[in-house]
Amino acid sequence: MAKPKYGAGSLFAVPLNDGGYGLGLVARMSSKGTLLGYFFAQRWVQVPLLSDVKNLSPNDSVLIGRFGYLGLKQGQWEVLGPMAGWVPEEWPMPVFARTEPITGRSIQVRYDDPDPSRRLGEEAVPGGANEGKPEADLWVLDT
Repeated sequence: MAKPKYGAGSLFAVPLNDGGYGLGLVARMSSKGTLLGYFFAQRWVQVPLLSDVKNLSPNDSVLIGRFGYLGLKQGQWEVLGPMAGWVPEEWPMPVFARTEPITGRSIQVRYDDPDPSRRLGEEAVPGGANEGKPEADLWVLDT
């Protein structure tokens, strides 16, 4: 099996359905193919160069989520390369949120920091406590 050309700290471009590209950062990856990514709002007309996307911070992201690696592995999402000066601790594994569809109960879900595929646990929280937290579902992204 070929070693992937991306890893934690890699920036990548995602083709958008209505044209252009979005930008993501791999913050964590598991051996099972589950990734944690930070995604940014800026739309690019063409795939940006690594030099075009300097000085990003976690506060610049608009989405954080867990997703599968196929877009990267199959080359449908272009890997730009490693982010200069990337420090994993500055891009933490967040606490995720889930709402039970029948009861409406709010749940917070924690995943292992180095392994976004490993759920550590979950707990019920008061309504409103999940405000602003990313969704716990594993994203299925069309490429």
